[in-house]
Amino acid sequence: MNRNRYLAGAAALAAAGLVTAGCGSSGTSSSAASATPVTGTQTLTGSVSGQQALSGTSSIPLKLTGVVNTTATVKLGNGTTNPVMIKTSKGDLAVTHTSASTSQKLLSTKTCKFAFGQRTHYTVDGGKSTGSFKDASGNGTAVVTITGNLPKTSDGKCNLSSSAVPQPATARVSFAATGPLTVRK
Repeated sequence: MNRNRYLAGAAALAAAGLVTAGCGSSGTSSSAASATPVTGTQTLTGSVSGQQALSGTSSIPLKLTGVVNTTATVKLGNGTTNPVMIKTSKGDLAVTHTSASTSQKLLSTKTCKFAFGQRTHYTVDGGKSTGSFKDASGNGTAVVTITGNLPKTSDGKCNLSSSAVPQPATARVSFAATGPLTVRK
């Protein structure tokens, strides 16, 4: 697998913002009219490392904390369909997202460590969400970061070619999203 294909899979993940996720079944919700709104910061975080991080089809287990505490799994390399449904054991969270901005940087010429990141903004679609997320509102930012050490060329320089593959022992893909969320409890 070349680095461009690896980065393209990660780019698709970040462009999707909060990509298709799955874990458990949808929960049920009480009537929104009689429920009390609760607002706070919601975070979704997770990462994978090693060979799993280099697979364009691996999944990142997510921990959701804040207003709704649960788990989900983000699958790398999915498309950019809106809205994206994040399936949790407490219901489905529907989000729409914008196009992602990207950045990349060689962090060390000694170890050839690089970082590639994508950032996107999302908005919660409470009308399409279910369970604990039904009629929720909010927005935020999602970031996917890829880090690892690239191999060196025969002259000792970092191999920055499109075919360079990060060393598996140093590869890591991280996902983080945060923003205010209002749900009805």
